[in-house]
Amino acid sequence: THKDQFLAMVSHEMRTPLNAVMGYLGLLAEDARIPAEVSDYVHGARNSASHLLTVINDLLDFSQIQQGKLVLSPQAVKLRDMLTTTHQTLAHRAQRQNLAYPLTLDDNIPQWGLVDPHRLTQIIINLLGNALKFTPQGEVRMHVSYEVNTTHAHQGTLCISVQDTGLGIPPESL
Repeated sequence: THKDQFLAMVSHEMRTPLNAVMGYLGLLAEDARIPAEVSDYVHGARNSASHLLTVINDLLDFSQIQQGKLVLSPQAVKLRDMLTTTHQTLAHRAQRQNLAYPLTLDDNIPQWGLVDPHRLTQIIINLLGNALKFTPQGEVRMHVSYEVNTTHAHQGTLCISVQDTGLGIPPESL
């Protein structure tokens, strides 16, 4: 539809200048000459710009999904490393909120896996980010397991669950 095409075009066009803004903020953040208070402002602006970029990327993804054009790009990745690194992305936020933030990786998770690392990271960050947003106290726990495919030994299902002590999702919204 025209709405989906417009959304895709606007989202794409917004990313270019926003990436430039993030680049300049990154340069400022690394400049040792700026005072600590200004550094805090730059850090806040970087976080806000990063969040805005996530929103724009989500809009673009939604538009691609609506049009049936979302393409996955599977790559060989070290699964345990990728999962740990992705989880740690929000560890500082959990610490600021005084929340426990454990990660459990089952022993049978393969060292290597063929996944779209960008999409998998995006999904995990969205799950953890929402859990952190709606959990005022307690914990946000991520558990990853692996179920081997019984007919194809080199295939399986990566199962990722995020549990929190927040209010939860109302039954009508599930």
